[in-house]
Amino acid sequence: MARYQLIGRKKVPKTKPSPVLYHMQHICGLPHEILLQIFDSLDERDLLNLSLTCLRFRSIINKTYLYRHVSLTEASFSKFSLSHVRTSSKSALSKKFKSTSPLSNINYIQELTLINPPIRDSADRTISIAGSYGVNSNLKSGSQSNYQNYVSSLRNLLEDAYGLKRVSIFEISPHFEFFKDVVPVPAQKSFWKKAAPSRSLDFVELKPQSGWSIIFKWSHIAIFFSYHEHLKELCLHNFIIDDLKLANAPVPSVSIEKLTIDSCSYADSFRKVNQSKKPCLLLADVHSLQLLNIVHGTDLSMIDYVKQNGKLQELTLDINSPLFYQQLEGNFQFHFDKFNPFFQLLCAGTGGYSSIKHLQLVNFDLFQYASLKDISDIDSWVEPPTDTFECFMSYIGRIDRLIITLNQWPGEVLKFSKNVTELTTQEWDHILEPLVTSNESCVLTIKDYSMRTLFSRKPEF
Repeated sequence: MARYQLIGRKKVPKTKPSPVLYHMQHICGLPHEILLQIFDSLDERDLLNLSLTCLRFRSIINKTYLYRHVSLTEASFSKFSLSHVRTSSKSALSKKFKSTSPLSNINYIQELTLINPPIRDSADRTISIAGSYGVNSNLKSGSQSNYQNYVSSLRNLLEDAYGLKRVSIFEISPHFEFFKDVVPVPAQKSFWKKAAPSRSLDFVELKPQSGWSIIFKWSHIAIFFSYHEHLKELCLHNFIIDDLKLANAPVPSVSIEKLTIDSCSYADSFRKVNQSKKPCLLLADVHSLQLLNIVHGTDLSMIDYVKQNGKLQELTLDINSPLFYQQLEGNFQFHFDKFNPFFQLLCAGTGGYSSIKHLQLVNFDLFQYASLKDISDIDSWVEPPTDTFECFMSYIGRIDRLIITLNQWPGEVLKFSKNVTELTTQEWDHILEPLVTSNESCVLTIKDYSMRTLFSRKPEF
């Protein structure tokens, strides 16, 4: 009977091949750190050939070089998805040949850049150019299927790429969005089935085509929240933030920690329709706001729009934005007279701005406006002017924590005839005297453009 007991056995024990041991003089026996230094000197073509011919180096090269950052246009994304993105017909084969199939390389992707994604062909559209010319945009008959295949492949990629952390979409056309009928709905949780761990993305960046300013919609980022419940930072370039449309959008329960606005315009549509503002569900968890390249004064209203959630604690302002400067006698100078009251209200720690505890000023180049006179030389009975650099420093010093980051080419401090990066601790104390006088408990850090700390001050309790 013993000889017939082997008939019908499903699993036959196999001996695992013993690992090959190489000498230290052999390239395969070198440590991982040294191999990376060797691979850094090779171009992409040589790394690809080495990955295809050497099984021992394949995972190292694919993970560190070839698939770490993937940039794809519409055409290249179609070719990439055919061999790398899972489909229903590939699912069974991908499990059997997981180690050798290109599908297994999806988890190596950490940064994904999509360029000029397609749009869905809903109908003939009329595009207005410069407000006077009407151009009919007749899309190709096959654009509908191209859009469906594009979104379906992207959906499968987001589902399978567990190592993905950053996604950027550039050259977005005015009509691009992820429609509801192609965005999957997350499966409902069941009490007898173990819930899948929550997933998050570190960074999502959107930038439209050159020359366009697009109204930001929830449908622009809806597909990312189909498989990720949490987003650490959302960065928008050249978008129009319409508070009314964004607040009325049917947004599910999502979480965004930080919002970065770069060269965007804020449209206060609630005021146009005489309605009171209501908080935006999409920005309900935003606790950090960053405004870069501010052009219009209304763009500062984005602070009021976000702080309605009651969680805004960190604010970053680009102090080199065109909004803060005025042209006098052919030179651009900081408009202290106009914006000192704004910073006084922002950093006072009272009213609607009481939740803001951390202020960061980037691209800072205002130390050149430091007065040549000492504060001690001014009579106490003389009311100091409110349109000076010293008054500006006294206002921003009332915040609990302040970080000042210099721009790439900082100017010279006329008071000491030195570059800002060359000041000593005693000279820093002299310039920052108005700030310290207004709030001795302020935690201050000054850094250069390379994030090297030039001056740091912590109160002693």
